[in-house]
Amino acid sequence: MTRPEPDLFDLRTEVPPAWNLSGLSAPRWDGVNYFRAPTAPESSLTFPVELPQFMQFRYQVYSPETAVTGRVRLNGELLDTFVFPAGKFVTREVGAFIQPGKQRLTVEYRCGGEPCSGVPLNQYWTQVRLTNSANLPSWQARGLGAGQWRADAPGSPLKISGTEPLLFDGINFYRRITQPDFQISWPPELRPLGVSFYVGSAEPVQVTVKLGDEVLFQGRSAAKAGLAPAISLVGRPEARSLTVRVDCQSGEAGCANLYFNRLSSLTPVSPPGLGGWAGPGALLLALLLLLGWWLRPFPLRRPG
Repeated sequence: MTRPEPDLFDLRTEVPPAWNLSGLSAPRWDGVNYFRAPTAPESSLTFPVELPQFMQFRYQVYSPETAVTGRVRLNGELLDTFVFPAGKFVTREVGAFIQPGKQRLTVEYRCGGEPCSGVPLNQYWTQVRLTNSANLPSWQARGLGAGQWRADAPGSPLKISGTEPLLFDGINFYRRITQPDFQISWPPELRPLGVSFYVGSAEPVQVTVKLGDEVLFQGRSAAKAGLAPAISLVGRPEARSLTVRVDCQSGEAGCANLYFNRLSSLTPVSPPGLGGWAGPGALLLALLLLLGWWLRPFPLRRPG
């Protein structure tokens, strides 16, 4: 699919028409950058969208004296919790798919577990980037009676937990892997056939995939080459999640990013036009078709 150019809204100096920003001061200048100062324990941004979008929010909270915890919510749902260290300029980005309608994005500021009060506090790099996601499907047919789900699409039942929030670099969606382990899960109504993903890193990494305590895959990448595990779950209809461990050669977490998360499964219902021919023959044909697709070379698109 051809991706449209995103719309970038820089709120450091002005707010677009029909948008409303509260809980932050008017723009100020520190001699180098514009910023806004929080005027309440929580700031709020409301804005309308007319088409399905991927929203990416960027902000930076700075206090010379105190670490500040920022909690970002979108329409009441917690998207991210991040601690900005005292005396350091650190930028945070968080993304989510949104549907047409009025959106409400809030940032809660907490100092030492309490709402920040009387603490010197500035917010820099307050930006919203919107990218049209109307033509981004979460499901694609991959054979008779089988399909593939994408985690990085609106409305996908495939969930990723234990990584950083979903982001978009203008070409690919990705998640930063900052913890040793993360999990890929799906609802029980999906009958899994396989899971694939790509781990990209500038340094060699070892990737271990487990179903419960059973190791299904373990491999090591070369520097800057990445690794693309393809895990077969044929004959494991009870599987509901996989645990993935990424070990960086440097021994430090945060060296890798996660791309191209896919789950192949049998479709929950018979495809249109099959009528009563949805028994063992259809299942066997679906498995054969999927096996042929699964054994083909994995089409890697190098990030960046």
